[in-house]
Amino acid sequence: MRRHRIEFTIYDVDPEDVLSVFINLERFLAMLPYITDFGVKEGRLMATFKFQRSIFTHEDTYWVRYSKSGSSAEVLFTGAKGRLSISVEAEKSLEGTNTILTVEYSGKNEWVVSTCLDEIAIIVKDYIVEMSGGRLPRALIMGEKLPRDDVVKDVFELASLILKSNLIGSIESDRTESIYNFIIKLRPLIKKATYISINRKNGKGVEFTSRLIIEDGVIVGAYVKYGDKQLTGLPALELLKEIKENAVINLWEIR
Repeated sequence: MRRHRIEFTIYDVDPEDVLSVFINLERFLAMLPYITDFGVKEGRLMATFKFQRSIFTHEDTYWVRYSKSGSSAEVLFTGAKGRLSISVEAEKSLEGTNTILTVEYSGKNEWVVSTCLDEIAIIVKDYIVEMSGGRLPRALIMGEKLPRDDVVKDVFELASLILKSNLIGSIESDRTESIYNFIIKLRPLIKKATYISINRKNGKGVEFTSRLIIEDGVIVGAYVKYGDKQLTGLPALELLKEIKENAVINLWEIR
């Protein structure tokens, strides 16, 4: 069995709001990655997934069911080759609703499917927050500004940061997906304090550079320069979701 788990707190919602986001299964399936088809067949809701790792693929069609018990809810996918489960546990706390999201797969070609579980978890997490009507703990955010935006746009503070960082990984993006999606693929490497630098490959085309700081899994600083646009904070992140360019994305661990 392969598993990916995320723990987070959602503000301004009750546990029941979190658990109920899976009730509309067709809406839920419509936003999941790797699904190539879904619909009701012979009275059952079915979904076909096609997972890919490098040149290897795994495809299966699953019977989809939703269940809820106490403080947990699950969407279970049962196929001929294996089982995929997306489950959430939600409990009220003084801070908000503590949430544990688990995505796990058991069956054929686990080594292929396992590389896709982290991306599914991240997308489902965003879906839960949006559909529950809650918000993540962004008390540090002032309007659209992030708390460390000043660091990523200031070349002198940035130089000091790089001196205290070690390069731990990199990936080259292309124009098949947004830069933001390529960053998601690096999530397994992201530590408690991480700096990400992004630069256009070969320096050809529209000027493009971006810098991010991540602390405890949360983006706390963002800067993007793309052509004549120069943005920080949440607008910068939104722009990264639109940009599709050939670039080099470097990941640095801050000491």
